[in-house]
Amino acid sequence: MENKYFVPDIEDLHIGVVYEYYDQGLQFDDHGKFIPDEIRDDEFMWRGGIIKYPSDLLHLSIRLDKNTLRIPYLTKEQVEAEGWVFHKQGNIGGIFYLLFKNSFRVTIWIDSLEIEFEESEGNTIFYGKCKDINTFRKICKLLNIK
Repeated sequence: MENKYFVPDIEDLHIGVVYEYYDQGLQFDDHGKFIPDEIRDDEFMWRGGIIKYPSDLLHLSIRLDKNTLRIPYLTKEQVEAEGWVFHKQGNIGGIFYLLFKNSFRVTIWIDSLEIEFEESEGNTIFYGKCKDINTFRKICKLLNIK
């Protein structure tokens, strides 16, 4: 996947969502010298955040219209940080990762943004789209995967 981020729809925003926002605030180099916006690397203008309060939703909805809000696509590293253990990578129907947690298995197809959760017996309990870690966490919660 060449693009690592997407601009969320308003429906994607809720309490607990991890996002990044474009900030043209002050930035300083390692020596404390101010770096003007016009010579800064664009990636240094993006800062991380998490929606904690309902009022955050109002402020972020304004950013949607200005394309100054983005969410990273789901990565293997994010899933591992949730306690899942990487098992293997393959390339059947596109690049995929297979990970395990307790008695569950998850397969993540990177290019198509599809995800499949299975129980230890091999029964599929969820198959669908999953663009980001926020959606992944929501699915895990709905499936009672801890």
